[in-house]
Amino acid sequence: MATNTKEIKDRIDSVEKTKKITQAMKMVSASKFKRHLKQLGSIKEYGEGVGAIIASLSKRLLDDDLPELMTSNDSPQVAIVILSSDRGLCGGFNSNLFKYAQSALQSYSQVDVYVVGNKAQQFYKSKNVNIVDVRPNFQNASSVAEISDYMSGLIQGFKKGVYSKVFVIYNEFVSALASNQVMEQLLPIKLPDWDPTTISTSDFIYEPNKCSALSSLFERYVSYKMTRAILESITSEEGFRMAAMDSASNNAKEMIQELTLFYNRSRQAAITTELTEIVAGAESIS
Repeated sequence: MATNTKEIKDRIDSVEKTKKITQAMKMVSASKFKRHLKQLGSIKEYGEGVGAIIASLSKRLLDDDLPELMTSNDSPQVAIVILSSDRGLCGGFNSNLFKYAQSALQSYSQVDVYVVGNKAQQFYKSKNVNIVDVRPNFQNASSVAEISDYMSGLIQGFKKGVYSKVFVIYNEFVSALASNQVMEQLLPIKLPDWDPTTISTSDFIYEPNKCSALSSLFERYVSYKMTRAILESITSEEGFRMAAMDSASNNAKEMIQELTLFYNRSRQAAITTELTEIVAGAESIS
């Protein structure tokens, strides 16, 4: 029985250490979650400003002067970027995303998959999909230059007619406990307010010219949409991890309570057994 109580005590100590780790991870995730949530709020404000400019410009675009990034092509090939996490311990964050992505991939016969995040790389390396690019997740989602550089290859592929459409699949942030799996079209750009039958005759002055100015603006708009998708994904990931670590800490606490109760009962049983043996021995002597 003594050996049994020692094993229980060792297990309690082990769970205590695990609890400390999960609590520390929860605090780290909470700090990151707060920072990313603030960044997400800022980029949404930026997006509202850009969206207002795009909406105003859309009322001045004719069929014959549409930016290249708004013009469709007949290529049968599409590109899909899948945003996952680099690390695990974040509940159903990745599994929900992959389930959604698998269904989306089946909608197209010719797909080039661009994988972002180590978890997506591990998942798709054994799948029958055409992976053309793999990279770790963007740890610094505010790095405009890095994201613009990543998007330049996809933009050039669309301009050259390699891809007829470019999508991104990611976890859209809802709350720390929930997210929506979203497939968003990046290219060609869709302007919800654009109506060729109600074009304004007034226009802006463009420098150096309308074509190059709109091309630069729309490329930045595509990079913005990708940046927002990355921030949505990262914020959702940290929220899921924070919740998962909180759940793990609570489970560890409950396990410690159960093991402590079992430990005390085992000790009590051992003491009772020893006392019984002592009394029995004393009676046999007398």
